[in-house]
Parts: sequence; C-alpha cells; structure tokens
Amino acid sequence: TELTVIPAKEGESAEPLLPMLFRKPDFTQAQEAMLMKMLSVYDNLERALNQPTTDAAYKKGIALTMKELLKIFSDMGVEFFAAPGDTFDPKLHNAVVHIYDGSRGENEITLVMERGVRRNGKILRYATVQVAN
Repeated sequence: TELTVIPAKEGESAEPLLPMLFRKPDFTQAQEAMLMKMLSVYDNLERALNQPTTDAAYKKGIALTMKELLKIFSDMGVEFFAAPGDTFDPKLHNAVVHIYDGSRGENEITLVMERGVRRNGKILRYATVQVAN
C-alpha cells in the first residue's frame, strides 16, 4: 500500500513532520531511571557481601546474585568507578569526609561509601568518598 500524507493547510508541506512521524523511540531516559532504581539493590548486595558470616551458602547466594546484576549492568553499558587509592576528582567524586593522614597522598581517596556510576560517558551517580589531605 502507498502512504498518503495530507498537509494540514492548503499549500503547506508535510515534509518537516516526516522525521517526527518515523523516528525510533528513545529509551535512554527510561533505562537510566530504571538503572537508578536498581542501584539501591546493588548497594544492598555490596553491603551484604562485605558483612562477615559463617553461612557459606548464604554468602554464595549473595555473590551469585551480585554477579548476575553486574552482568545486567555491563550489558547496559554501565561502569562503576572509585576505589581507595584513586585521586579525588570533583567531576566524578563527592567528598563527604576529609581526613589528614601523613601516610596518604594529596587528595587520595581513602574510603568509598558509594561507588560512582556512569553510562555511555554520562555520570548517573557521583561516587561518595572520604579524602585524605
């Protein structure tokens, strides 16, 4: 079948409307909103993994769940950043604690409270860190 476009007014061209009618939907915002909600799950799993336990099966279950979540994040282009020893960068990190420690370098991250998250070069969450000197 042939597509017929009828202009709104006599003499007007419908050509400017064509890109709008045939564009692909942009799911970027919806994906980022979902990722932001999933970050709380990631944070809780990370806390659970860092808690001491004698229940090996429990620890293994948490680790497998975290592994699957990280695979999903990776498939969606998500990168995590910030680790102790990194240099503080205000474009990536939010320093909430500042300590003085002669054994640490200038602006050295000593503790990461929440890892930073970026997707396709866009920062979705700044890392929350403690910085020395």
